[in-house]
Amino acid sequence: MPELPEAERARRQIERVRGREIVAVHDRDTYVSRPHAPGEI
Repeated sequence: MPELPEAERARRQIERVRGREIVAVHDRDTYVSRPHAPGEI
């Protein structure tokens, strides 16, 4: 049974970046960085 198009698209995007190292994080958005204060991460 084929996956939903949205799930397949997300799988392909994740597969492209799998194994990469995170070298920087932009955490200035109060909503995204919660429960931490912006700049705390």
